[in-house]
Amino acid sequence: MLDVRAAAYAANCPGCGTSASRVHGRYQRQLLDAPLAGTPVVIRLTVRRFVCDVAQCVRRTFVEQVPGLTTPHARYSPPLRSALTAVAVALAGRAGARLAGRWA
Repeated sequence: MLDVRAAAYAANCPGCGTSASRVHGRYQRQLLDAPLAGTPVVIRLTVRRFVCDVAQCVRRTFVEQVPGLTTPHARYSPPLRSALTAVAVALAGRAGARLAGRWA
């Protein structure tokens, strides 16, 4: 298990695009990543919830996203997601589930 956190000072609001630096809170998210030498990798990522100070913005708070690692509501990293998608397209059904299970 890897414990990580983002190092950026601010994040851009997905609603209006302005930079926000006022932190509303923090929480931990768990992402599954591609296995390393047959060992499952779990990333425990501490993310911050920012407050958008623009009055016309439809979003009051939003969570920072780490480019290349997170997307909203995702539980898998992009490399693991693409590997599982390739298995699903190639094998589908039970055969794909068995292969993905063997990969840890």
